[in-house]
Amino acid sequence: MPNTVTTPARPEAPRSAPGAAKAMLAAALAATLLAACGLGSRPYPLVRTFTLDPPAPDGIRLGGGKSPLSSLIVTAAPPPGAYEGKKLVYRLKSRELSADFYNELSAPPARAVADGIAKHLELTEPSILVVRSQGAQEPDWVLEIGLLDIYGDLTKEPMTAELTVTATLSDLRRSARRPVFARDFMKSLPAVQGPEETMAEALVRAYSEEVSQIAEELRPEIRRALLGRR
Repeated sequence: MPNTVTTPARPEAPRSAPGAAKAMLAAALAATLLAACGLGSRPYPLVRTFTLDPPAPDGIRLGGGKSPLSSLIVTAAPPPGAYEGKKLVYRLKSRELSADFYNELSAPPARAVADGIAKHLELTEPSILVVRSQGAQEPDWVLEIGLLDIYGDLTKEPMTAELTVTATLSDLRRSARRPVFARDFMKSLPAVQGPEETMAEALVRAYSEEVSQIAEELRPEIRRALLGRR
């Protein structure tokens, strides 16, 4: 899931956690993060890039070459300013957020979440043509994903992956877009590190599971709207 690339420029020094913060905060976001990642002696540290790769439910059977009955584009609304970049974000205390220079998503988080939901729907709904960008033909429906929050909460033990989105389905088959439903999702999962996992890997794994849960909860309503059945 992660890819490693070399950054072209020297990074700015990350902000240190408050003196009274837990050792885990200091390890994650202060100078000790460099040591933990083995980057302290490197003049140009490596940045790890992750994709959200939601696990498909067990027993999924892909369509056997049947033509899709409807088409759906999954888009991302502009996110809040704190999440415009690709960097993983951690909550230190209250609403104090800090970006992780050394770990990032392959796309801005709103787009990454939308892509993860699209991938899940591609695997689970062969009767629906799911696309992520506008093609020559306009799709029948649009699912817009609005990102409200996405961060690793280091004030909790273990750290939790916090993800809040809104999903709006609209019908594009008429001259004016017609909203069909809007749903809010607030997910919070423990991001417990495995024996050979970094904190960033554990956080992305938890995000991926949350994206899969959101897509699976959306699926029955999308089926009813697009296909007229469960």
